[in-house]
Amino acid sequence: MIISLVVAASDNNVIGKNNKLLWNLPTDMKYFKN
Repeated sequence: MIISLVVAASDNNVIGKNNKLLWNLPTDMKYFKN
């Protein structure tokens, strides 16, 4: 099985700011909330 990931992280390994993501993808959020 091959698993691939794409990650956008800062130098200190965080992916957001002030407890929020830096992008808004409503269809993705709807998928992950289910």
